[in-house]
Amino acid sequence: MKYLFSKLACIAFGTCAFATAAIAQTPVSPPGSWPFAITTPGSYRLTANMLAPAASSAILITSNNVTLDLNGFTVSQSGLVTLCNPDTTTGYGSTCVAAGGPVLISASGRNITIKNGTVYNGPGGGISLSVGIPIEAMYGTFEDLRVIGNRGAGISASGDGNRFIRVDASYNAGHGIISGTDAHLESVSASWNDGYGVSASAYNISSRVIARANGQTGLYASGIVDKVLVRENNGEGIVVAGVLRNVFSDDNGFDDVGTGILLDSNFNTGTVYTSGCYAQTRAGGFAGSGVPMTSNTCP
Repeated sequence: MKYLFSKLACIAFGTCAFATAAIAQTPVSPPGSWPFAITTPGSYRLTANMLAPAASSAILITSNNVTLDLNGFTVSQSGLVTLCNPDTTTGYGSTCVAAGGPVLISASGRNITIKNGTVYNGPGGGISLSVGIPIEAMYGTFEDLRVIGNRGAGISASGDGNRFIRVDASYNAGHGIISGTDAHLESVSASWNDGYGVSASAYNISSRVIARANGQTGLYASGIVDKVLVRENNGEGIVVAGVLRNVFSDDNGFDDVGTGILLDSNFNTGTVYTSGCYAQTRAGGFAGSGVPMTSNTCP
């Protein structure tokens, strides 16, 4: 009777807690032969730092539907002792030179998630997600990552629908982050890279992005740009078409003679709308005749 009453109360008030089965995670430790290969779908979790030997990737993913939890550990390369740092001599970019070596984490599948750790000091790029057809939807997710000091791009993700959440991609000897269309960037920092800070193709959402002291443009994007700070980049601050809100762009271009916000007509999106934005005033804050400007302009 007591059991029956409890069951009826559960149904009536909806307060019962039901146990859910934990997702099994395959442990990943440094392999005897590099790189560590993930060839089947599933959830994988590092149990130690992954220090690949010279001229080798650390992790190779060739399957769809893979989650790789770095578990707070570091993926790096043991053969490089010179670390990449901000190039304070020039005032922008990294102290390292692009080397064209292997990417530390290389993935070639759909629905790949890489999260929760550090990827740094690689002989080439930090993380690469690629397919044979660049316009294909990939749905890659990069979350809670520091991808820093690599001798190529920090994160290069081809295809559509990628997400970058709480990612720091800095000090890389290439672009910080590269993505295809329909990307979502949230709480991203991309500074002191030799190339762009962030380069995302059309129809993306970029929110809470900092791009500072990059060798080229700070942020190249189309779509919705909100709560963005770009400063001291060697190229334009922002090259954009879409909706801008709460944007600060200052001191860009060599000796502050560049463009704060460049309205790029190549996106073919029509009009740029702004609110609450500020662009550097020296040498002109806005540029680009192909896209009309409406709403308020920056002071």
